[in-house]
Amino acid sequence: MMEIELFGLHADLNVRSRVAWSESSVTALYEQLDQPCVILVTCHRFEIYATKKIDANRILDRYEGQAVEVYTKQGNEAVRHLLEVVNGLHSQIFGEDEILRQVKQAYATSVQMDRCDSKLHRLFQLALRCGKEARSRFRMSEHPLSIAYLARQTMGDLRGKSVLLIGSGEISRRLLGYLKDEPCAIYIASRHQKHANALRAIAPRAKVVPFDQRVATARRCDLVCCATAAPHLVLPVFLNEKPLVLYDFASPRDIDPAFATQKGVTLYTLDTFAALSKANEAIRKEALEDIRALIERDVKEWDAQNASGMQAHTLRALHAQIDEISGQTFSALERKIDLTDREKAVLKKSLRASMLRLLHTPIHEIGTHYDDLEPATVQRLFAVEPDKERNEDECI
Repeated sequence: MMEIELFGLHADLNVRSRVAWSESSVTALYEQLDQPCVILVTCHRFEIYATKKIDANRILDRYEGQAVEVYTKQGNEAVRHLLEVVNGLHSQIFGEDEILRQVKQAYATSVQMDRCDSKLHRLFQLALRCGKEARSRFRMSEHPLSIAYLARQTMGDLRGKSVLLIGSGEISRRLLGYLKDEPCAIYIASRHQKHANALRAIAPRAKVVPFDQRVATARRCDLVCCATAAPHLVLPVFLNEKPLVLYDFASPRDIDPAFATQKGVTLYTLDTFAALSKANEAIRKEALEDIRALIERDVKEWDAQNASGMQAHTLRALHAQIDEISGQTFSALERKIDLTDREKAVLKKSLRASMLRLLHTPIHEIGTHYDDLEPATVQRLFAVEPDKERNEDECI
């Protein structure tokens, strides 16, 4: 039986800045691997979920010997890990919201690349449903931990100030949602004019400036927020003439780290936002046990859905026997006893429930520990015929 294989690696910000996984490089990796898989790349994460072992050398060669930490998981451990990831349990900012969108996008890219087989389809649909259910049931959105939200919390009073957004992706979109009603001037710079103009639908009063004028515009602004997918710096260091607050939401970095040494400049990076989330994180962690219970429920569901062919056949055969025997008993009693329609329905339901209670332990053992049982013994004990269709398929 094919199991889910997870290959992942950790790297610090300096390494991530030198080895950028752009959209085009991820597409190229899909083509190189040439197997069913989903590649999940975020600012802090690189993971591949597949239905057969990943050739790690294809990924590690790109890092040219730089320090990275590789981790792998298989089967239910890989499934559990993905469910924890989609719920933000492995994020630098506990329970952050952005990861759900990133997992959804990674899944969509795999589908678009025709690299998502039926098993990966079911896995990622399960993961996205789990992430949405956790956020809905435990009302985590009432205590936002998105990077954009945390950034807005640090900006303070924006009255009379000017803000430049460089980049037109999801983080810029969320920031605009927080800034649109603030009494400040907003500028947007993007390589893609069409994308920048689309952002103005959120904040119509924002002004789009040409991308090649981003530095000149930044010199005039009080706050600059960078969130692009560029593999290089998009805001080189310049001498500030007034206090300046910079937000670098990119990995690799968008903003020259040399700004941090200048007087009057405050530079926020992805790594500094983790410390800003403590208050809301404490509130969210109250739901941690509930989220873990939800995850374990879905891992068990995955396990049940992916039972081996003979295991599934045995369980189906047992339930068929229950239906047959309880049905025969009901028919015999129905002929001998004069019952109302309601009494017939209650009797039929009670007979089947009694059979299920009788076979509860065997069904549970087959469902959870089938690999530890002797299939021939199970078949003899419960008069289960071998799955002929499966045996014929295996002989082809």
